[in-house]
Amino acid sequence: MKSVYAVLLLAVLACKTKKENLQDQEVVDKSEDQNQQTEEQTWDYTDLYGQYVHENNTKGFSAILILEPQGHDLAFTLHLTQANCEATVAGNIGMMYHGETGYAGFFDDPACRLSFTFFLIEHQIRIEEIGICRSHALGCSFGGLYLKRKPTG
Repeated sequence: MKSVYAVLLLAVLACKTKKENLQDQEVVDKSEDQNQQTEEQTWDYTDLYGQYVHENNTKGFSAILILEPQGHDLAFTLHLTQANCEATVAGNIGMMYHGETGYAGFFDDPACRLSFTFFLIEHQIRIEEIGICRSHALGCSFGGLYLKRKPTG
């Protein structure tokens, strides 16, 4: 009699395991579909390309940001001129967030980590230094709000 119970118990466990395996496979399949959709999604950054100036550009202080295409990414050059400081940093922005009215990305270089927040409607970009930026002298900063210049011509 004990052997009959043991066989029934094994059969029930085997059925449960098959059901759980099917459920696990469904989760994996859905996850793979979502990953494919994410990988296939490309973003159009054309409206972001161009030149941006720091909101506080004045005589003696100038900060200019230039965004250009780099494949499906954004390349940037950021130049700062101040009384005791002149610095340039350049690279690619790793885009991390895409919303209806804004995007966000990061530049992750050990010498200077920057976050970029793109305000699509306002045509503005906020740049913040993350930690200490060694790409410029102390007392200088790339941080601030940059306004898009209208193309001339």
